[in-house]
Amino acid sequence: MTQSALYVGADLSARQQLNQFWIERFGVGLSLASPAEELATHLASANWLFFDARDGEAVEALRRLVADQPRTRFPRKTVVLHNGVYPFAVADTLHLLAAGRLAVPLDPQALDELCTALAESADLLGARQLPEARSLHGRTIQFTTRTPLLFPVLDQLDRIAPHNVTLLLIGETGTGKTTLAHIVHERSTRGEEKFMTVACGALPADLIESELFGHVRGAFTGAERAKVGRFEAADNGTLLLDEIDVLSPREQTRLLRVIETGEFEPVGSTETRQTTCRLVVAANVDLKGLTEKGQFRSDLYYRLNVLEFHLPPLRERPLDLIPMVMLFIDEFRQQHHIEVSGVEPEFLDVVQAYNWPGNIRELKNQIRRAVLFARGGRMSASELAIRPSAAPTISSPSSVLEPPASANRLSDQVADREREILMDALRANNFKRTAAARSLGISRVGLYKKMRKYGLLTVGQSPSRSLTPNLLPLSVSPLTG
Repeated sequence: MTQSALYVGADLSARQQLNQFWIERFGVGLSLASPAEELATHLASANWLFFDARDGEAVEALRRLVADQPRTRFPRKTVVLHNGVYPFAVADTLHLLAAGRLAVPLDPQALDELCTALAESADLLGARQLPEARSLHGRTIQFTTRTPLLFPVLDQLDRIAPHNVTLLLIGETGTGKTTLAHIVHERSTRGEEKFMTVACGALPADLIESELFGHVRGAFTGAERAKVGRFEAADNGTLLLDEIDVLSPREQTRLLRVIETGEFEPVGSTETRQTTCRLVVAANVDLKGLTEKGQFRSDLYYRLNVLEFHLPPLRERPLDLIPMVMLFIDEFRQQHHIEVSGVEPEFLDVVQAYNWPGNIRELKNQIRRAVLFARGGRMSASELAIRPSAAPTISSPSSVLEPPASANRLSDQVADREREILMDALRANNFKRTAAARSLGISRVGLYKKMRKYGLLTVGQSPSRSLTPNLLPLSVSPLTG
């Protein structure tokens, strides 16, 4: 198969070095695409792309192409040349498209190893596209995802938003339940009315009923004046009850009655009142499991699960991670008036390698911190208060569906031993990967895969030399479970 390669950039020295390497390796020269020309036309005829992220004209051409033709097909063997930073305008695009990256000036051995690995990898044939994005817009906010599992969720929420029905949102803390509930409110006929939230888990158990339904004066010790509950205060708007799994059986019974009839009595009163608000309920745990254990009323659950929507955690949404990071960087740099012109590739590597137990909320707070500490207009990994070792590296979406590992399991002991063997072989061969693979009796591709599996891709590299195949899978089948 002809290995036709395209160089996009203006560095004559880098192009000549790549061209000479290509002639020696494959017997053909490199093609050159001037960024001022139609970039998409050149991409269609190449199965390798060397994109020079240091060239401003090339960066602008890529930005325009992705904006105007988001479904453009790029060579799957796309290599990004950089000087330690991605330009902010296309940082997410470069990171999503890149099969690998090389620091400039080019290291001949790094160039040879990366091209060998990509050329021999059967799964790197063909072309790739930026992941498709779907959005659900409210009047003031929106929810965007590139995770196929969430596409039908957004479509269904869009269809039922105008109707006065109760919704159940299930997902870990920080997965976007409040955002989606707010969007549903804004897309409904109640969009101009109040949107109120109650975090049931944050309320003392003896005050939940009073908070939800209100109370009359003297209803209990300390009730010196009457209080309006949230159901009444929400009026004709929307009320989100989060963490409903913490409600007691008595409170669950009252909630079921409100859902079915709209009726309730304030604590200490016999006067029946009527609520006209729309109700959205949310939980951080699987209510079906609680129901089967007798910890949640089955009649309430079966009343709610008719319109039940599951939001996967961020660790199961790898295609959303980098675009979300760039969105938050842009939001906070404008909010705090901080100049950010570039993003170090290692910054995005660390973000990808972390497990994000706090989901989007944790991600947003970490990015705010990093923006506030950013120096010299670039986002660096040193500004993050997380490290890849804090959680397992995500190598594929399916890996997050496996049960938690026990440190005593045989598979864990085998994995630890295999990682030690890899490190010993790398050290013994001065971190030359071709030689290390040969000493282990495996192919270079096999070595790269194992290094990726154990988070060893950057081991033994100096800051001036970067050879990092992308950690983010670009073709994801819909997740289940």
